[in-house]
Amino acid sequence: MAAEIGVLSTLLGLPDGLVDRIAYLLPPGDRCNLAATCTALRAAGRRWFRGAVVRIWSGGSRLADLAGWLEGRQALIAYHLMGSAGIPADLAAAPAGQLVAIRRWTLHQWAAPAVLARLTALTELQLCHQTQLGSGSSLEQILQPLAQLRDLSITTCQLAAIPAALSGCTQLTHLSLSDNLLAGGWQHLQPLLQLRHLSLSGTDHLPASLPQLPQLTHLDLERCGNVPAFCNHLSALRLLQCVDLTHCDLTEVPAAVSALTALTALYLGHNQLAGGFDYLLPLTRLQGLWLHANDLTQVPPAVAILTALRNLSLGNPQDGWQHLRPLAQLQYLDRAPESHFPVASEAAANLHPAVVQRMLAEPKSGLPCLLDLLAQRGLPCPV
Repeated sequence: MAAEIGVLSTLLGLPDGLVDRIAYLLPPGDRCNLAATCTALRAAGRRWFRGAVVRIWSGGSRLADLAGWLEGRQALIAYHLMGSAGIPADLAAAPAGQLVAIRRWTLHQWAAPAVLARLTALTELQLCHQTQLGSGSSLEQILQPLAQLRDLSITTCQLAAIPAALSGCTQLTHLSLSDNLLAGGWQHLQPLLQLRHLSLSGTDHLPASLPQLPQLTHLDLERCGNVPAFCNHLSALRLLQCVDLTHCDLTEVPAAVSALTALTALYLGHNQLAGGFDYLLPLTRLQGLWLHANDLTQVPPAVAILTALRNLSLGNPQDGWQHLRPLAQLQYLDRAPESHFPVASEAAANLHPAVVQRMLAEPKSGLPCLLDLLAQRGLPCPV
């Protein structure tokens, strides 16, 4: 019974002696049931946490206090570094086999090679604002022991080029190199045949074309330079499901987009799009389309063909709202600002009836708020 009492004491946060006294006040049958329940709970607890990833923040719960308990249940640890005061002592002492993720490494104190070399179970690593990595020379020392790495983020680190060390990270499925210079070294991506998600946002020096990345499904080029020229080569990435071309100085929808028939999400907001919308016509699987902040004067007629759309962002076109009526799957439509209520009214009036009913039941769809604002200004309710 003593072991079971210990389990119950831990669960309730009570002293062993107090729980012991309570237990022995119970009738013998209830006492046996309590013992059996505690034993079953302890055994089940080991199964519940096996393989689970527990998030721990530096400055909060001490890793050393939890590591032993988690290790006994075969749980894993994702460690979030907060602030820039220095490397927490418990990170250096963390069980190497349990720590699988380090997120938001923004520490000013740079001792990453020494700390990371022993953490060979890491599958995720985020390094941010580490300007000493600019030359890429330290990365090989960091990455070489991390053979299980699947998700790597090296952002705002002043990388002059794609580091050669990346070519050894052949298990990567997610890679973010956002907000770096990246003026060369693109050949080092060639061995990353498992890569599915690639973020190059904020890069001014896109190559003429990317290496062959046969598994790539998500590509983020937000705020990149040279995108119009680079887009000529997008058509080779036939498995792409999501492409972000926000803030890319585009004046028309890139022609290469028409070859990406697997696309389900396309971000084209904050450009100066004046044409090329017919290149969207082959994208019959598209479920999300973002065209806001393009000063569109009318809803592009091509939108009417995209009947799989669930999310649509258009901004404030004045005309063409009738092209929304075939979109029976629509779940979200960005609403016009308050200064455009006649336009908003027409937009709502042209929604498919099934869409109206669905949106009215979902506050986040934008429609209930739109109708409330129309009513406040005495404008006719279209539905």
